[in-house]
Amino acid sequence: MILFLIVVIFGAQNAGLVDVQFLRWQFEIPRSVLIGLVLLVGIVIGWSARTLGDTFKCQRRPS
Repeated sequence: MILFLIVVIFGAQNAGLVDVQFLRWQFEIPRSVLIGLVLLVGIVIGWSARTLGDTFKCQRRPS
């Protein structure tokens, strides 16, 4: 319940639109959505890196 309240407060304080330019695309989205997307991308990259690291660690030849 407390986490939900924090998320609602964060969203309300960061409701302003920001311009995003990526390659040839340009669009406006709320700042809180942009921060959430960046967080999600970071989680996916971190999870992928850990999974790949574990995969390669198991395939190493013993010395």
